[in-house]
Amino acid sequence: MFNYRPLTLFCAFFVLTALNSHAANLHNGLISHFSEPAEEIRMAYNDQNFDLVIQLVQEKRDADQEISPTSLFYEGRALQQLNQVNGAIERLEEFLDSAPASHQYIREGVGEINSLLLRRAEEAVGMSREDELYEIAVETESPRHIDIYLRNFPDGTYADELKILLDNVNFQEAAETDTRPAYRTYLNNFPDGVNRDEANRRIDALNAADQISRVETRIAAVDENISYLERRRSRATFSGLFYLGALGGGGTGLFLYSQTLPDDNEDKETYMAIGVAAIAAGVLLAYTSYGTIRTMNRGLSEQRDRRRGYERELHDIRSSIAWQVSPDYDFRHNAPGIRLTVRF
Repeated sequence: MFNYRPLTLFCAFFVLTALNSHAANLHNGLISHFSEPAEEIRMAYNDQNFDLVIQLVQEKRDADQEISPTSLFYEGRALQQLNQVNGAIERLEEFLDSAPASHQYIREGVGEINSLLLRRAEEAVGMSREDELYEIAVETESPRHIDIYLRNFPDGTYADELKILLDNVNFQEAAETDTRPAYRTYLNNFPDGVNRDEANRRIDALNAADQISRVETRIAAVDENISYLERRRSRATFSGLFYLGALGGGGTGLFLYSQTLPDDNEDKETYMAIGVAAIAAGVLLAYTSYGTIRTMNRGLSEQRDRRRGYERELHDIRSSIAWQVSPDYDFRHNAPGIRLTVRF
């Protein structure tokens, strides 16, 4: 008889080997797919093939592919090596905006932008380094560029003006977010800032808005209670009138009818008893409805008193808060000549 066991073992070994090879190729392919582009860009930069670096990143950009922060960093460095200062600044700015704070090249990127801006300032025709950095800061209204000027010229001609601009830019960011944490961050960074009072007023207004929202929620709940109690009272009133009209009136009619019957009529006493019972039941049920009406009236009185209290609280909050926050608050009065305006 033919022994199939060796053949079976051989086939199993062949299949497992093929699957393992396929898995290894798939793993290597995935690693290559996700790592090769950035690695290729890095290698091109290390080989000082700066044109290739720019070309590889541009190809990804043209293909609408996601560009990693590291690729942007190398592109900016390549543009810098090719003396394309403005393009290098733009790419490094993009890198700093997209990279996480823990990225290994963050500090280097900030330093490169600083040196590039200084280099641009030195190359400006007819302008001093200080004037050029001032123009860049005012043109971009970027905290990073303002900080570069202030670090290089802490007592410069435009230092006071740019400190106000930096204050305004940070307050603008807080105002666009319009949250208490944002305003508190501004106040922590600029405790004596020109927008300090406005930031405090905005915090007061936001606190008051929360209080108003809570009180309005309570008023809405009270209104719902009032509506419910009024419906209950209306039903109780209708029920009371129905009991008096149907049972009381019907019982009275039956009782009166029994009085018209001769004394020897065997149904006279039955009609009389049913009439009296109906009258008693109607009165009892009507009295019960009256008790329900009184309870609902007491509840309505309490709820309406509570509502009036909430309305007074709401009025007091609105009167006490500074709706002094101007709807047309203008930053420009803080720094003449600086084009920065935010409106709430």
